[in-house]
Amino acid sequence: MSQSININENESHKTILDLKKELVFYKIKKATKQDIKPHITKNIKHRIAQILTKTHTNTKSN
Repeated sequence: MSQSININENESHKTILDLKKELVFYKIKKATKQDIKPHITKNIKHRIAQILTKTHTNTKSN
């Protein structure tokens, strides 16, 4: 997960939406007592935070 975050604004919005959909999917699996790996939800949240931070600093510097 140590990928560099070099994506434009449109790609970042799409990526964030995809990650949030995946996060909702994992929350549903957790609520229905299905087998999940808790570290995956943590990784998804971390990735969302990284992308939001990168886009926020890019817009602030421009």
